[in-house]
Amino acid sequence: MNKYLLCALLIVLLSGTALAEVAPGTPPTITQHPISVRTFPGELVVFSVTATGAAPLTFQWQRWQPPQHYFTESGIWNDISGASDVDYSFIAPNDEDGTRFRVVVSNSYGSVPSNIALYLRAHVAPPQPAPAPITIHIQPTASKTVTEGSITGNLFVEASSPNGPLAYQWFSNTIKSNWDGTLIEGATSANFTIPTTLTASGSPYFFYCVMWCRGWETEPNNPFLFPQPPVRSRVAVVTVIKAGNDVGGSGSEGRNENEERNGSEGCNTIMPGGLFGMLIMLSALWISDLWSVKKKRTDK
Repeated sequence: MNKYLLCALLIVLLSGTALAEVAPGTPPTITQHPISVRTFPGELVVFSVTATGAAPLTFQWQRWQPPQHYFTESGIWNDISGASDVDYSFIAPNDEDGTRFRVVVSNSYGSVPSNIALYLRAHVAPPQPAPAPITIHIQPTASKTVTEGSITGNLFVEASSPNGPLAYQWFSNTIKSNWDGTLIEGATSANFTIPTTLTASGSPYFFYCVMWCRGWETEPNNPFLFPQPPVRSRVAVVTVIKAGNDVGGSGSEGRNENEERNGSEGCNTIMPGGLFGMLIMLSALWISDLWSVKKKRTDK
C-alpha cells in the first residue's frame, strides 16, 4: 500500500514540473518609466526603470542623436556602452541641455522601449545687486497744533527710491506708534490734509505714512516689483484745541516767556550778579560820599 502511494506522489510531482516547463513565457512590461531630471552641470544624473516579465530581463540604455538636417533626416537611438542595468547615471555636462534618453527592456519573448527621459540643464541666475533702500528726505512734522472747526494744516513726507516710483498710504492711530494703525481712505499721496472732523477731545491724534515701490499691490511676491520692504515715517502728533485758545507759544505763554526773559536781562544790566552787584553799588556810593566830604574840607 505504501509503495502505491509513493508512486502516485511521484507521478503528480513529475506531471507538475512538466506543465511548468511547457508554460508560455511572458514578454517584459515596464511598470515604472524613467523620469526627466533637471540639475546643474557637474552634479550626478540618475535614470531608473522598473520592469516585469519572464527572466532573465536585459536592459540597454540609449541616447538619441538628433539629425543634422531636420527636414531631410531623422534622428537615431544609439546604445550607450556599458549602460545595461536598471539604473543609468552620469555627471551632468555643461554643454548639453534637453538630451533624450530611454531604455529598452528585453527577454526571450520580446522587448519594449521606455518613455523618453530628458536631461535638462539648470541655469544659474546672475547675482543681483542688493536693492537700494527707500530714503526719506523730509519727515512729517513731529508735533502740530490746530484749531477745532477751522483746521487748515497738513502733513508732508518726501522720499525716493532708485527702484522706481513710490506709493504712499497714511494711517492714523490712538497711540504714538507706527504699527497697527488704521488705514485712511484716499490718503495716498505725499501730502496729507489733516481731517476737519477732529475735535478737541483732550487727547492728541497720531498719524504716519507708509511708502513702498509701486507694483507690489498687484504682485506682492514678485521681487522685481517689490525689491525692498516698505518704510514708515515718524509719527506726527496732532493736538486740537478750542477756538480762542493760544496756539504754539503765542498769547499769555509767549508774553510771560518774553517778560521773564526781558526782566532778567534788565536786572542783569543794572545789578550784575544779584546780591554781589548790590554790594558793589553800595560800596561805590560810600566811596563817592567820602570823596565829596574830603573835597569840601579841602576847599575850606
